[in-house]
Amino acid sequence: TDANLGRLLEALDESGAAENTIVVLWGDHGWKLGDHSSWCKHTNFEVDTRVPLLMRVPGKAAGHESEALVELVDLYPTLCELAGLPIPGHVQGRSFASLFDDPKASHRESAYSMYPHGKFAGHSIRTSIHRYTEWFRREDGKRVARVLTDLVADPGETSNVLDDPGHSAAREHAARKLAKRVAEALAP
Repeated sequence: TDANLGRLLEALDESGAAENTIVVLWGDHGWKLGDHSSWCKHTNFEVDTRVPLLMRVPGKAAGHESEALVELVDLYPTLCELAGLPIPGHVQGRSFASLFDDPKASHRESAYSMYPHGKFAGHSIRTSIHRYTEWFRREDGKRVARVLTDLVADPGETSNVLDDPGHSAAREHAARKLAKRVAEALAP
């Protein structure tokens, strides 16, 4: 893949098309290789929801990384803005084009993900420090489990700090943010 990507970028450069071509590479999900005693992508853990996102934009400096939280729904409005097109009113995401000029800036306070699994649906919010997930029964919407992980202290997400008093403010903040995002996601 790396070699073929190099060929593509080289061909764009040689043809002059690189001057007006935005290149985007991303994944639609992460992948577990035995993490959490599982394979594949079937949870709301960081290893499943964090995805690669690489972009080359004409006129923007190359080689910069950003720690800003973005969601894949932000990609469409970002491409519109970078291409000088109006962002349609129906778009759910918001452009992160400003990060190309200031990679250290923030974009979102949190990123939302949802994964349905059998009779349950997991909804998760990720902040710069924590991931908070609630699991609901799909048949009646009753919450059956909650998990709060400290991604700084426990990047592998092996400890639930939900009941740790030191994380109570983060838990309450994340629970409010998640409730709002779930309501938006499930709205008709």
